[in-house]
Amino acid sequence: MFYSIYVGVLCYFVVHFFFGAAGLNDYRQLMQHRDVLSDNVAELQKINWQLIQELKLLAADPDKILVLARDLGYFREGDYVIKPDGISVPKSYYKIGKLIRMPIGRHSELLFAKIVCLIVPILIYLFTGLFVRRSHHGIEIDAS
Repeated sequence: MFYSIYVGVLCYFVVHFFFGAAGLNDYRQLMQHRDVLSDNVAELQKINWQLIQELKLLAADPDKILVLARDLGYFREGDYVIKPDGISVPKSYYKIGKLIRMPIGRHSELLFAKIVCLIVPILIYLFTGLFVRRSHHGIEIDAS
């Protein structure tokens, strides 16, 4: 009869080892999220390096500042602006990276696993109890 308790505890620990809050599945998810974050950090460092280079170029070249100001729509007094119809000027905006979010946990799987861990020992207890009772009824015990 105590085997059902052992099976229940063992089932609980095995299920939580694989599916629990600190289980292998969550560990794999965490490692994948870490890889995504490290890739994002590398991309942001590349963007940062490009912006630093552009800042150095802007500090050294006043003509570059004028071109960038015109791209943004700023002109000197007396400048003539000609905008032909049907031609759009592509605007070059800065890439700022992407927002990375941690995936939300899956509580329904863990709830199902907990229910299984409760039902399996109860079923084992019931079946072993029936089996033990039936086997005891068929055996005669000699008291001498």
